[in-house]
Amino acid sequence: MQKVSPASNDAVIKLRVGVPKKDGFTQFVKVVWNSRENKYNVSGFCMDIFNAVVNQLTFKVSLQIEPYVNEFKYSAGSYDSLIQQVPAKYDIVVGDVTIVANRSQFVDFTLPFTESGVRMLVSAQHGRHQTMWMFVQPFSWELWLSTLLISMLIGSVILIMERNVKTLPDDRLDEHCSFKKQLTAITMLWFPLSQAVLPERKVVANNCSIFVLMVWLLLAFVLMQSYTANLTSILTIDQLQPSFMDVNDLRNGNHSVGYQLGSENGGVTAIFGEVPYLNVFIQKVKSNYVITGPTYRTGGFGFVFPLNSNLTAHFSRAILNVTQNHEFMEKIEKKYFGKSIEELQQESSQISSIQKIVDLFTTEAEYAAVTKVGKELIWLQGLLRELRFIMEKSALCSDNQSAIHLAKNSTFHPRTKHIDIHYHFIGSLLEVEVLTFRKIAGSKKLSDMLTKIVTIDKLKLWSISVGLLG
Repeated sequence: MQKVSPASNDAVIKLRVGVPKKDGFTQFVKVVWNSRENKYNVSGFCMDIFNAVVNQLTFKVSLQIEPYVNEFKYSAGSYDSLIQQVPAKYDIVVGDVTIVANRSQFVDFTLPFTESGVRMLVSAQHGRHQTMWMFVQPFSWELWLSTLLISMLIGSVILIMERNVKTLPDDRLDEHCSFKKQLTAITMLWFPLSQAVLPERKVVANNCSIFVLMVWLLLAFVLMQSYTANLTSILTIDQLQPSFMDVNDLRNGNHSVGYQLGSENGGVTAIFGEVPYLNVFIQKVKSNYVITGPTYRTGGFGFVFPLNSNLTAHFSRAILNVTQNHEFMEKIEKKYFGKSIEELQQESSQISSIQKIVDLFTTEAEYAAVTKVGKELIWLQGLLRELRFIMEKSALCSDNQSAIHLAKNSTFHPRTKHIDIHYHFIGSLLEVEVLTFRKIAGSKKLSDMLTKIVTIDKLKLWSISVGLLG
């Protein structure tokens, strides 16, 4: 291989580029035989990154792309065997080659152009085991105990403040002091709970007691609303749980493990793979599988050079220039994955823990939600009119095109017969033009900042949009 130095910038460096032939996840590297031109066409995310890196070099290179295939045009071997062809057959290997320690003993790697790691993919178990104690599941035992202790504390404080206030209309209990003490002890626990469930007026006389009781009622209201929401979620939503949590579960059960080049007919309990592959896979199969367990770190994907090659440093600097161009990287990522890798990782994490709604399909859920929001907007418009505030026509936004069409044309159809008739109220609101209903891109849904994991940049941008930040 020719040596590269600043004095030889005008020289053309010839590089034999080895590319792996993949059967799956061709978004990263795709090798296709072109019979018309009698050559291989190589494309993919890794190749676009490589071409961009070559354009950043300060010297000229001539590339000879040689896929690692056999005489039958199939893959000639594993990635390890491909790396062993350097430098005898290839000067550089380009592809989704993971940087790991054992490979670095034989070849040099550039800086990684994407992050990676190994995680476990298992099938998802829908639902949860239902028991007679399900009603206590919305809160943890720590929260139940804390609520009980706070209730006793509130009762004690109120009893101390009300100790000089005559609470009974007569003195019939004066002769029964022991019973009076028992009544006080019971009240410490029962009084706050009874007021939270069935609040009564004028149960305390002291102003400080009234303030303490108001604070307790506010806390109790928040707890009851949270309890109701969590219990509803448990009873009506299918919870996804991984069938196995980590490697130890697999070892203890002596289960089979699959990988990309095997396990074609199923029969494995878990699959270990690179995180980028698993993210793409999860996007395809949605919530049937779960990524679980710890991430076993690797060096990421990099380009392979012979040991002590002076080209490694040049390509590494060029990789930094390319990967730090966020607009360019996002463009390439969306080209092959539909979304940026950052968004792909976030959505894969959400899909892995997503809860399948028991509703018949997403359109019905969106349609029902829009109807309820529409009713609230009508009430709000009436309130503002009474306060003499002029409010423009309210706009409802949704990223579900089917729900929008159903609202604008709520004609009876066999596919919509299961939707309750009162949800079609939104259609009448749109007909009289009280509200508008339009499509919004998923990336512009400001409500996601409250319900999903978003990047810091998006959170800041959306916070500014709603006025939370200046």
